[in-house]
Amino acid sequence: MIKLLINSDIPQIVKIHREELHGFLSQLGEDFLKKFYEVSLDIPEMFTLVEKDGEQVLGFTTGVTRVKGLYRRIFFKDIFSFFWLLLNNFITHPENSIKMAKSF
Repeated sequence: MIKLLINSDIPQIVKIHREELHGFLSQLGEDFLKKFYEVSLDIPEMFTLVEKDGEQVLGFTTGVTRVKGLYRRIFFKDIFSFFWLLLNNFITHPENSIKMAKSF
């Protein structure tokens, strides 16, 4: 059954994201992705649909109605949490700081 993402789905979404999507967001780590999807629940122009079998998430897709400035809107929803998550990632993976700067 396809449903909108709820908070309890996020750990499974993060696991699938890390295993199947090898892009920039995955490189920022599990804690970053968890925060990303938690905050996405409060972004009106962003939605995530999940395919579930009972409580098990089989897959998901995320869409937006407005792309411009999306990362900025997400980041500023919980600036302090994202700051610490990104700082930790940039210290351990400095190449990610350049990629992040380009996305803003």
